[in-house]
Amino acid sequence: MSALLAIDIGNSTIGFGLFPNPEKNTKLFIKKIPTHPALSVEAYKKIIAELINSKLYIHKSYDSQRDMKNVLSFPDLTRESRKKELDSLVKPENDIFRANSLLNIDSIISSVVPPIDLPISEAAKAICGKKPLFLSHKTVSSMAFEASKPSEVGTDRIANAVAGLHYAGILAAGKPHAFKNKKAAAVVDFGTATTITVCAPVTDETHMSQRDTKGNENVIPAKAGIQKAKELDSRLHGNDKIEVFSEQKQRFIGGAILPGISLMLKSLYSGTSKLPLAVLKKPDTALGKNTVSSIISGIVHGSVGAVEHLIKSMEKETGFKLKLVLTGGHAGLMSPLIKQKHRLIPELTFYGLRLIYLKAKSRKQ
Repeated sequence: MSALLAIDIGNSTIGFGLFPNPEKNTKLFIKKIPTHPALSVEAYKKIIAELINSKLYIHKSYDSQRDMKNVLSFPDLTRESRKKELDSLVKPENDIFRANSLLNIDSIISSVVPPIDLPISEAAKAICGKKPLFLSHKTVSSMAFEASKPSEVGTDRIANAVAGLHYAGILAAGKPHAFKNKKAAAVVDFGTATTITVCAPVTDETHMSQRDTKGNENVIPAKAGIQKAKELDSRLHGNDKIEVFSEQKQRFIGGAILPGISLMLKSLYSGTSKLPLAVLKKPDTALGKNTVSSIISGIVHGSVGAVEHLIKSMEKETGFKLKLVLTGGHAGLMSPLIKQKHRLIPELTFYGLRLIYLKAKSRKQ
C-alpha cells in the first residue's frame, strides 16, 4: 500500500496534501505555507516530514527475530505516546524522518511557480526516496486539449478539470465516451486569480488528441479516431513513432481568467493614494455606505457577477448546461452568493492530483 504526497505550488500558497491510502479513499491531510519567500530544500524537507510524522502513525511488528514488517495504522493515541513513538523514528542529527525507509510514499507535484519547483522536488525526493511525478499537459493522456497552446495551461487547472468532471457526476458509469445528461462541468477556482475551466467527456462527435514523442499534439476527429485508437496503440509515421491514446475520455474546452479577490484588494491599495487596504469579508449589502464597505461590495459582488455572466456566455457559446464546482481559498466566501446550483469542494485540486496519480500508476502496472 502506498501513501501519496500531493503538492500544489500556487502563486500565494504551497499546499502539501497527504493521502494515507489514495487507492481506497479520499482521506486527506493538508498543510499550507506561503509561497514567498522561497525556502531551502532542508526547510521544505522538514515541513513534509512533520506532516507525515503527525498524520501517519508507524509502528514495528516482528514476525520473527529476522523479519520486520512495517505496519501503517491510525490508532487513537495520546499526545505523549504519539510523540514518544515518533521521536524514535526521527533522525537525531537533522530531525528529518526518512519516510522511505518505513513507508512506500509516492509524490505528485502541480506547480505554477517554476522557481520553486527544484527545491520542492528535491525535498519530496529526499523524503519519499523517489522522484515525484510532475504534472503537465503531457501527463494526462486521457485529456484532449482544445487550447491552442496546451503547454500554457496551468497545471492546477488541469487537475481541477480532471476532478471537476468526476465530482460533478458528468461521466456516465460504464460509458467512458458518453455524456451524462449531455452536460459539461465548469470549475471556478477562487484563488490568487479567479479561473473558470470548462471540461467535458469526449464523444464520437467531438475529438481526441494525437501526440508524437516530441510532445507535439494534434487534434483529430474522435469519430474517426476513437475506434482506431482502441485497436492500435501506436503507429509509425516516417522516423517518428506516433502514440494514439486509447483513453481520450475528457476534453479541456477552455475558460477564463480574471484577477482574484485578494489581488484586487491589494491592487486598489497599491495603485491609489487614498483607498485603504480593506479586510476581506462577506459584504452585508451591495450598496456600500463607506469606502471600505464599497470596496468589499465592489470586489466580491463584482466577482460574483463576472463569474455568473461568463458562465451564461459560455453555456450559450458551447450549447452545454454547465454544472458548477467551486474551489480555491475564497470559495467558501463566494459560494453563498453564487445563485446557480453548484458543489463546493475547496480542496478539489488535491483530489484531481490523486486521480491523475492513480491513472498514471495503473498505466505502469
